Amino acid sequence: MWIPLVFVIAVLATLVIAPIAVSNRLRIQRNMITEVVDPARLRATDVASFLAEEMFAVGMRAPSVIPNADQRYVAALRSERRGALALDSLLEGSNADALERFAQYREAATRWHDDVESMTPSPNAAVLDTARMDADTALMAARHLVELLEQSAAAVRLDVRRWERVDVLLPVVLAPLALLACVLIVRAGQRTVKLAVAADRDRRALAAVMDQKSAFMRGISHDLQNPLGAALGNVDLMLEGITKPADQRDALLRIRRLTRRASDTVASLLAVAKSETGDIRLSTTAIDLCALARAAVDDQSFTVVSKGQTIDLHAESECRAMGDAARVRHIVDNLLSNANKYTPRGGHIRVDVGYRMRDGQRWSTLSVEDSGPGIPAEWRERVFEEYARVPASKDLAPGFGIGLAVSRRVARMLGGDVTVEGESSNGHQRLGGATVTLWLALSAEP
Repeated sequence: MWIPLVFVIAVLATLVIAPIAVSNRLRIQRNMITEVVDPARLRATDVASFLAEEMFAVGMRAPSVIPNADQRYVAALRSERRGALALDSLLEGSNADALERFAQYREAATRWHDDVESMTPSPNAAVLDTARMDADTALMAARHLVELLEQSAAAVRLDVRRWERVDVLLPVVLAPLALLACVLIVRAGQRTVKLAVAADRDRRALAAVMDQKSAFMRGISHDLQNPLGAALGNVDLMLEGITKPADQRDALLRIRRLTRRASDTVASLLAVAKSETGDIRLSTTAIDLCALARAAVDDQSFTVVSKGQTIDLHAESECRAMGDAARVRHIVDNLLSNANKYTPRGGHIRVDVGYRMRDGQRWSTLSVEDSGPGIPAEWRERVFEEYARVPASKDLAPGFGIGLAVSRRVARMLGGDVTVEGESSNGHQRLGGATVTLWLALSAEP
């Protein structure tokens, strides 16, 4: 007798407590809108406006256009800094995307302000272009932050409307339950168990989806950094006058190739994400792995030279393989980037391209060996797991443990593999570091 009574009392208590909890939830969400989200969105909009005013004032410094341009710039700068300070306080505890956009804005805005402070009365075109690029970057980040905050405000308002509906429906639902509690107690108990199991299953599924999304975004960041870093290196060489005039066309072609490859990387990573559902198409054709390796080494030459390293390429005149050229290039770039990151200054990198036997089958291979710290035997398979990094390597270079995992996944989709080898398989003296090999099926007997 006491079990139904307890259940009825619990339902009645819920009838009283639940509205209070819902009202408290609504109050918190409404306060979030009025005290955090909306003020932050307005502050971000003001910051973007003041930044645009600064750009206008700097662009109109000529006395014949706007005599008080400097005063307008200073006033806009002060207002922008006050807005940024208030925005920094409002964004405490905000989501990671908003904090990242705000950090991007502050970094670019600092560069822009430094550019303006260092300008001469008659700056040259290169100085103006650099300042304009920094200002555009800061303005774009501020506008993206406004968009994120608007989306956040819309999401919170949607949540408020949902809780308002719950607040209206809750008494209607709980009152009949209180009357029927004695009859439905057993069934309700069973249903509670089922709901708990379903909720746990849904929670795990949602956590898995969020982990995949997070891994995918880190993968994009990792794989865009390689070609863009090499392209920026070539740009720096040209701006500093190191690139000879006769070589500028080749440098520009290399920059265009690298930036296009950065765009292709996004499409490639999206295709890899689809591979888990089988919704991916690979353009598998005959490729020249030697020519691909030469282009990759050439594009990475700046980053290698900048660390005082040397890189040697040993390749056949031609090495035919089956694969998707864009995705194979992506793998090779990742292997070269890893070798560059983990090889100390003044170290050496060796790239070997040719044919090798494995499990009774002849393969086209590309091996990248370095003079870095190497990979311990117990980690030679674990490094292909997402987020797995050799403990000793974490202090040597930044990273998320994504590159090798993505590279192996793509290689296996192409019918090949990526492996870490304990010793050199090419008959030369070991450099002492890691040897990572890409294996691809032959397109035809050479």
